[in-house]
Amino acid sequence: MKNIMFGFLFVILNFNLTFNNDIILNVLPNFVGYWFLLKGLNELRPHSTLFEKAMPYAKVLFFYYILDFVANITGIASKLLKQYVLWGFGFGLVLIIISLFCSQLIMKGIMEMEAKFQCKAGAEKLYRAWNSYAIGLVISFFLVYFLPGLSVIGLLVSLIINIYFLITLNKTKNEFTAVSIY
Repeated sequence: MKNIMFGFLFVILNFNLTFNNDIILNVLPNFVGYWFLLKGLNELRPHSTLFEKAMPYAKVLFFYYILDFVANITGIASKLLKQYVLWGFGFGLVLIIISLFCSQLIMKGIMEMEAKFQCKAGAEKLYRAWNSYAIGLVISFFLVYFLPGLSVIGLLVSLIINIYFLITLNKTKNEFTAVSIY
């Protein structure tokens, strides 16, 4: 569960440094987060088939975010996004769908694991927190593209929801650890 926690931490928290309006350095790169998620999914897959089902999606996102990281630090990404804004919207939407599907499989796998080990790890509360995270992510995404004036408010609300989700995930991880299950 520790790797799942670190994975979501890297994926959800985005801190970027921008140089010359072209070069973007993601301080907590998403591909590192997906590497942790893949490691965690591999550890947990004996406990739920849903972890196994999430792995191909996490692999696709891992490889995509390696390319994204390279494109951002070389400045290629900003040049492409300036030219292809609609393409960026469509591709971003596809990434969100894949990411949410993958993370939903992980949340449901954690719920199955809780039932399998008959412990109270807070998986249901975690799933509700994940639902809030998913809704906040989608709303923020659409605000950025369609109502940019409100996007700052949406992003701040999303940040609060994201932190709540990560805290809830950490508590669930700690509950599994307390009963000697990952």
